[in-house]
Amino acid sequence: MKRCLCIFFLIILNYSILFAQNSRVDELVNQGIDLVYNMKFEEADIKFDEMIRINPENAQGYFFKSGNYFWWFSINIQNDEIGEKFKEFSFQAVKIAKKMLDKNENDIDALFYLGGAYGNLGRYYGMTNSWLKAYWYGKKGKNYLKKVIKRNNEYYDAYLGLGIYHYYADIMPKFVKAISFLLGIEGNRDKGLKELQLAVSKGNYTKAEAMMFLGDIYLDFEKNYKKAISLFKDLSNKYPNNPSFKLSLGKCYLNLKKHEPAIEVFKNALNLKACKKYPYFKNFIYYYLGAAYFGQNNFEEALAAYLEIFSTSKLNEENKSWVYPWSIYNAGECYAILDSVKKSRNCYQRIKKKDSKNAFKAAQERLKHPLTTTQIGLIKGRNYFSCGQYNNATFLFHDLIKKEENNHNFKNETLLAEIYYNMGKVEFEMKEYQKAIQTFSKVFSFDNVKEDWIKPWSHFRLGNCYKELGDIKNAVKEYDLAYSYKDSGLHFEIEKVKKTI
Repeated sequence: MKRCLCIFFLIILNYSILFAQNSRVDELVNQGIDLVYNMKFEEADIKFDEMIRINPENAQGYFFKSGNYFWWFSINIQNDEIGEKFKEFSFQAVKIAKKMLDKNENDIDALFYLGGAYGNLGRYYGMTNSWLKAYWYGKKGKNYLKKVIKRNNEYYDAYLGLGIYHYYADIMPKFVKAISFLLGIEGNRDKGLKELQLAVSKGNYTKAEAMMFLGDIYLDFEKNYKKAISLFKDLSNKYPNNPSFKLSLGKCYLNLKKHEPAIEVFKNALNLKACKKYPYFKNFIYYYLGAAYFGQNNFEEALAAYLEIFSTSKLNEENKSWVYPWSIYNAGECYAILDSVKKSRNCYQRIKKKDSKNAFKAAQERLKHPLTTTQIGLIKGRNYFSCGQYNNATFLFHDLIKKEENNHNFKNETLLAEIYYNMGKVEFEMKEYQKAIQTFSKVFSFDNVKEDWIKPWSHFRLGNCYKELGDIKNAVKEYDLAYSYKDSGLHFEIEKVKKTI
């Protein structure tokens, strides 16, 4: 009897210790995740190390530790040391998860850690342009996550990786899709969205990450800025020390042409400690702050924001990204508009080919052909349009058209086509669809239009006009003409709008 009581109490004691450990691990996971999304990566690392110490034979601690390094790396992809740490702990998570499956082939958590680790590796190699590795690891991750859902379709954290995989595999450019098909990679945009929405509404550990990815998709691809704003507002409130969520929120406002809210959000982000700690990241906020001021025709403030990027990058060579050369280019545009021609040329001359081939090419073009008064007028007119000042935009565009049409020395057909295109956009927003049809149609009267995007997008805009008038036959005709051009971004917009017909 005494022996039975001893065994009973030992079982109770061991169960209590195990319960306490599991409770402590859950607490550490949640604390660590909060620290990661508040960009306190060093503190998060300590939490995940404690998880590993408590249970070194469980892949969970290694998985979350590698995830911490992934987000740490994502704000500065030139930091090879952090990137190597990410890979080290990702492969460690894979190794331990496989051992867990050797002990118990039905261990669904081990399958999830395998799928998540491989998925993160796929995303890492995509960020570093190692596409074959990205496809390979992404596919492996997806296969393990499918096994998770097959065994338990209410394991909602698994829907994050599946949603990312299915959505992005579907929206890739056609030439990439062709390679993907050969590798057995299938995409499904609608399915991906539903899976991400499931992870947002019912996920446990992956809820915040799912919100972030879904918000980015609504912002960058679906162009559903209102839904994106809702997600990024929630994330900003929950993780107030993370400037990346405020950056995304500001970009949403910027795309909705709500410049004042965008400026307010960007300024708030710049005051955060994490933003000051990571100058590489801070540059992105200044870049979009400059864009917000530029969009208001406030070129002095825009210039100040772009020059902040120049001064930061000059002191921190490792913090340079595409933002650096393009901010210098935009500063040159501001100087030109503000009639400081010499300073404008100095900016263009600073841009090197190694910084960005496209920015260098644009700068060289500006050195050969400085902004004309008509081009400056076009910039201001586009900004009036983006701010909803349609009367100002209309007056300015009519004035520019009259000026260029009467230019007997040299009629710039590309510039005229672009003015008519922007004039048509104003008329469309004012619901003057018949006038917009006439204006967009004038774009096709010019033979020497050097900007390849103008004519296909004019066909698309014409299609939208006919759609609003209920003339579906002509709308589809214009959409088909627009689709005949090689423009993957335009193809995406056409496919989206055709679903509403």
